[in-house]
Amino acid sequence: MESFKQYLVEGKKLVLYHGTSDIQAKKIKRTGMENTTSSPQWYMFSSHIDDAIFHSETVTGNPVAVEFHIPIEDVKGMWKGYPYLWPPFEAGKSGKFKGDWYAIKDTIPAKFMKKIIKISQEDLDRVNR
Repeated sequence: MESFKQYLVEGKKLVLYHGTSDIQAKKIKRTGMENTTSSPQWYMFSSHIDDAIFHSETVTGNPVAVEFHIPIEDVKGMWKGYPYLWPPFEAGKSGKFKGDWYAIKDTIPAKFMKKIIKISQEDLDRVNR
């Protein structure tokens, strides 16, 4: 997948964002992102922060985006993001969203969480235009 290259950072990691509340972000920091469903189509991460900002608007509490750096493991015959993520859905090609979407396959360890980004009202207004 050509678009995948733009989401790599040094050390072969996939940078993804999850929109949530500040309260949930604290829990994620302790326990990681758990797989709450076995569906490979329950998308929880985006490769573009604006998609996470868009989805954080409906949370109870203060909206935030959680940034994860997920290591890319070269496993022959498997997709990028394995074993933690299902193959991506290229939502950015739909026009409404900007990045690729990923569903959780296995718990994302808390150590992959790099930062919590506060989302302002200006951010919410910008992505909801």
